[in-house]
Amino acid sequence: MLAFNLLTGIGLNLNAMSPLVSIVIPTFDRPTYLEEAVLSALGQTYANIEVLVGDNGGGEAKQRLSPEIVADPRFSHRQNSHNLGMSGNFNALAEAARGEFLVAMGDDDRLLPDFISRLVEEMKPDVSLAFCNHYLMDGQGKRLEAESREQTRRYHRDGLTSGALASAQIAAWEQAIALSAAMMRTADMRRLRFRDDLNTPDAEFFIRLAQEGAKFVFVADYLVEYRVHVAATTTSGHCNERLVELLLPVAVTPAVEPYKKKLLGPLMMNAVSRCLQRGERDRAKRFLHSRYYPSRAPVDRHSSSAAKRLAEAAEHAVKFGLQHFCASLPTTIGCPTYRVMRAAKDWVRS
Repeated sequence: MLAFNLLTGIGLNLNAMSPLVSIVIPTFDRPTYLEEAVLSALGQTYANIEVLVGDNGGGEAKQRLSPEIVADPRFSHRQNSHNLGMSGNFNALAEAARGEFLVAMGDDDRLLPDFISRLVEEMKPDVSLAFCNHYLMDGQGKRLEAESREQTRRYHRDGLTSGALASAQIAAWEQAIALSAAMMRTADMRRLRFRDDLNTPDAEFFIRLAQEGAKFVFVADYLVEYRVHVAATTTSGHCNERLVELLLPVAVTPAVEPYKKKLLGPLMMNAVSRCLQRGERDRAKRFLHSRYYPSRAPVDRHSSSAAKRLAEAAEHAVKFGLQHFCASLPTTIGCPTYRVMRAAKDWVRS
């Protein structure tokens, strides 16, 4: 009995030292890179993990996985009865996860071997989220070093040092956190959930989490490889108008306000464009009259090309004028006019 109690106590201590981490991977009819993603998850130097794949597709993804993966006791495949959408798939996986901590990675991304071990070290009791830098890679898996550094700069991680962030809210509004490169508490994911009406829900989720006063920790090392290619993402499907409507009423402090404005500016213009193309003139006008609608193009102070800045300012001015003009017309005139002008612009670009 004494030996049993001793072994039980040792087991409890080991579990406390090495909490279970759930790595969840939603997928939908894109099996090409899934095995790479799963192998990178199973290949972590941190031992206490589980890997869950949530399948919104027809089941081909599992059929194309190697028998060794399917037989691994740390791996499980969940076939959804119907397409839950991206957000719904993430939420279902979070509900099924058994780990204290959760990592949600893309089905075409790769985790470097020390990703879990490095981030789990930072998940102290008062920490809600830890995240790191990530490499970009192309469709063939070749690492894009220069583009990776530019991505780090663009999302303002180049100004961060490893450790607790001074402001989680600023980091969230600056979109500094990449979903595949983050670790969060499973309980937070279940409580806040990804919104089903957004197909890019992570930015809004991180903002909500930060607004609660959550503590975020940054690890400056590059521990994830994020794949960029035509099939990886699409801007045409981003529901920016819904995202804007959710973020506009979020109350922020004066210190955070400039970052909110910077994020919302481009989203507002995109939302107006989508609304006008769909004939939603009144909705477009509400966005146009918001103080967050940008009157001028954002300035990239890191850009060394004055010609590029001038071109961006000119393009912004044309779009600004066209949106206001078309929104001022009756719906039956303004919206078709905008669609024709956009189509002409796209044709010229092509």
